[in-house]
Amino acid sequence: MSDATSAAGANGSAFRWKDLLWTLQVPSPDVLGWTDPISGVLFLNVEVKDAQRWQEVGAGDDPAARAYRQTISHETLHFLQYATTGYMYRWACEHYRLVGQALKPLRPLMSAYVDDPDPRRLLAIQAAVDAGHRAALGAHLELLDRRGPNGISVRHLLEAHAFIAELKQHWQGLAAHTLCELVGKEAPDLASRLAYDLVRARLGEARAFDYFLLIVSFALCADDPPLAFDELVDALARSHPPAQGAVDPDWVRAAAQDAIGTLIGSSGQVRDANPAMHHPVYSKALAALDAAFDRDWKLLDYFTDPGQVTEAVRAGEERFGAVDVLVNNAGTNPYFGPVMDIDEVVAAKTMRLNQFAPVMWSLPTPSFRSGKLLASL
Repeated sequence: MSDATSAAGANGSAFRWKDLLWTLQVPSPDVLGWTDPISGVLFLNVEVKDAQRWQEVGAGDDPAARAYRQTISHETLHFLQYATTGYMYRWACEHYRLVGQALKPLRPLMSAYVDDPDPRRLLAIQAAVDAGHRAALGAHLELLDRRGPNGISVRHLLEAHAFIAELKQHWQGLAAHTLCELVGKEAPDLASRLAYDLVRARLGEARAFDYFLLIVSFALCADDPPLAFDELVDALARSHPPAQGAVDPDWVRAAAQDAIGTLIGSSGQVRDANPAMHHPVYSKALAALDAAFDRDWKLLDYFTDPGQVTEAVRAGEERFGAVDVLVNNAGTNPYFGPVMDIDEVVAAKTMRLNQFAPVMWSLPTPSFRSGKLLASL
């Protein structure tokens, strides 16, 4: 952490980062939760004072509890956007630097607030923030809302990217038309669907379904994501697409290389180009991801490519001789309520992921056939 934040936290666990953060930017009261781009911490706009209360929030069947769970999932995806895409990593590092500059002169006031969290002290801190620092922070935040030629901003890209990724992850086996129906029913606001609707209008429903997440990922690795998004979508609309049903990431990759003016790359490439660019949370997350993939971690999906599972199992047997324990720690429960009221698609998805998938992992494992343990958590 910077000198400003470490000084404020020097007196121990009483440090109230959220309160100090709000002296710079107070969130709207109707916001359920958000990721603080400075610390990477997820805040929930709910009073949670002990572990039991956390369990109540997480396990409740009421609409508010479901909304909080969805918020946690959504904001986790935002964290990954900051940690992996070049533009958001660079933006977060600069935002952290600006906040450090704004708070550093206020170290005595912050330490006094930590010792005695009197609201009047917090008001004094808020009043003491230098106008120039506040203006610099405001200008930096406004970068997220600056729109490109088609009216799409960075915030639109972030929200739609997280929302569509969440739907596709949550609803295994979605088809293009089903995703459109879900977007229409579940999008919390226009920002969560605007970019997707534009891609669907330009490239068609099927190709929006197949390529939207990759298109936005490339845009967020550009120097100007709103402009890059428009340039890439326009280039794809003019180019010869792959055959219907054949997903070819190279189609988007080649168009991005030709159409986007300035690609700055992933967060790792931005970090390598400027080692002085650092964030106390996202840099560590990036290093952890690098280390994981250096150890040959792989992301596998049985339902889209069963061959990946077979290859992974064979590689494990070759390395260790046999598989003795198979643990399934993936699960879903997208429905809360009476069993007799469950939708058929929801029931099928639940059974497919919770029961069928672990069995499918065990089938290509000859050493697993007898006397071994299959644990589903």
